[in-house]
Amino acid sequence: MKHLLHIFIAVVCIAVVAGCADNSRLRDHIDRAGRLADTCPDSAIALLDSLSPAINQADKATRMRYDLMLIKSRDKAYIEHRNDSMIAPVVEYFTGHSDPDLTPLALYYAGRVYSDLGDAPRALDYYQQALDAIPDSHDNLMLRYLIHGQMSDIYTFQHIYDKSLSCNRQALETTIKMNDSIRIGRIMEHIAIDFRNLNIYDSAAVWFNKAIEWVEPIGNQSLTTDIKAQFAALYLDEGYLELADSILKPILSDFHSLLNQYATHSIAINLYIAKKELPKALPHIYWSLSNGNIYGKRLAYGTLANIKIRENDIDSAIIYMNLYKLYSDSINDSYQVEKVAKVNAAYNYALYERDNKLLLQENSNNRLLIIILSALILVLSIAIIMTHRYNRIKRMLVDMRVSLLDAFGIGLKQSTQNIQSKDISAEDAINSLRQYDIVNLFIYEFGNPKNTINATDEDWRLLESAIEDVYPGFKNRLLSLFPFSDTQIKVCLMIKVYMPNVKMAHILNRSEGAISVMRKRMYKSVFNSPTAEAPQWDSVIHSL
Repeated sequence: MKHLLHIFIAVVCIAVVAGCADNSRLRDHIDRAGRLADTCPDSAIALLDSLSPAINQADKATRMRYDLMLIKSRDKAYIEHRNDSMIAPVVEYFTGHSDPDLTPLALYYAGRVYSDLGDAPRALDYYQQALDAIPDSHDNLMLRYLIHGQMSDIYTFQHIYDKSLSCNRQALETTIKMNDSIRIGRIMEHIAIDFRNLNIYDSAAVWFNKAIEWVEPIGNQSLTTDIKAQFAALYLDEGYLELADSILKPILSDFHSLLNQYATHSIAINLYIAKKELPKALPHIYWSLSNGNIYGKRLAYGTLANIKIRENDIDSAIIYMNLYKLYSDSINDSYQVEKVAKVNAAYNYALYERDNKLLLQENSNNRLLIIILSALILVLSIAIIMTHRYNRIKRMLVDMRVSLLDAFGIGLKQSTQNIQSKDISAEDAINSLRQYDIVNLFIYEFGNPKNTINATDEDWRLLESAIEDVYPGFKNRLLSLFPFSDTQIKVCLMIKVYMPNVKMAHILNRSEGAISVMRKRMYKSVFNSPTAEAPQWDSVIHSL
């Protein structure tokens, strides 16, 4: 009997040792697939699939390692993550079993999964946790770079450009340590685009020049072309059409080299429409219709609709306008999903944290647990009620704004049908406004390019008061259309007193092109139009 016991123990030990050896070999294959995913993700997926039968018999540590590398390989192969069923247990395991290599990697891919699911707040939280978990070593620089890039993309999508700029600055520091010339040039371009989105045009131009000077010696033609096209977009934003054209012309000369340059085609469309050179815009419009992304298709259909309206081809215009609206709704829906996901994720994450604290206190104070759970239910009920009220108020505001825009559209249409009455109204308005000294002071003194006198805050207040005397409620009607900035309101006040573009530019210390662009943007913001002319906004202001 004693010998049998010894034999049994020996067999068990041999089985345990064999199992450990099998798990060790399996982990080696899994790690090899993880490394392969960086360069050949399809091959990595195939290798992991071949290991799948053995995974069911492996220990939990090996199974979690396998799932993490499978998530990584699919992500590298651009396979969109559809749910978090696989990443959730992986993150739970590796955050509970600290691993200097795999814990930050698991947190990073949790961020990637929730980014694909449209849950931006949770994705950002996991990215930040991953940054905190990464050991400070040269081997982890690539992961830091990827995290900063992903966070920047999320902030850009939500139009939080200052935070995107901060992430890109950190990414640049990382790429410099990596000595990765291509990525340094790309991040410089992203920093320039962040400055352009923030309307800090001087800094944007500096960074575009830095990026071009950096990448041209490298010989990466695709990256150089992309940066120059974005630089042209900066000049287009500022109203310098010829400068933008001079940059784009050599790029567009080889049309077939722009197969993946979605943004370049959109920039070309906007430039040639602004220059009223329709034949040059058409190839880029049709390319965008066939090959462009959702933003390019929306721009192309909106542009074609405006062209057909000018040609009095109403049937075609309606078709293109419906397609434009379809793509606009798709884009707007994605933003709505983003906002809802942000609210829900923020609340769910707070709830998750509170639940963890409750579980820790469960054994020590059950009574306190009941009180806290009751408080959570109350908070949840209040949150549901507040969310319902918020959505109701938001729908009401949207309906009111749509009705207001429709009313202005009718008013503008009627005004174009009676040019004579419009001219008389304008003449009477000018006569009424010029009875005020402050209006004449702006027109003849502050607006005189030879003078260096600047308008004070009190001067602007008096100008606004004079306009309100002639047009009671003007400012309230203006702000009901859109939350304009202080500078934009000043431009609207000067338009209302019929000041020419050159005088407005002198008063605000801007270029004439910048003032024209500002007027176009205000029209686009209010009427959600892909294209606009500055006089269109002037007509809106004079109709208020």
